[in-house]
Amino acid sequence: MRKQQQLEAVSGLAFPLKPEAMVDENADQSIFRDGPPPKF
Repeated sequence: MRKQQQLEAVSGLAFPLKPEAMVDENADQSIFRDGPPPKF
């Protein structure tokens, strides 16, 4: 719980105008459009 809150706070400071959810959705869409997701 605490780690999640810290990440949310950092993301809020880094991207005050773009919620983390929107950024993740855009990234996922772009990855699927280009092709299958990369394997880590």
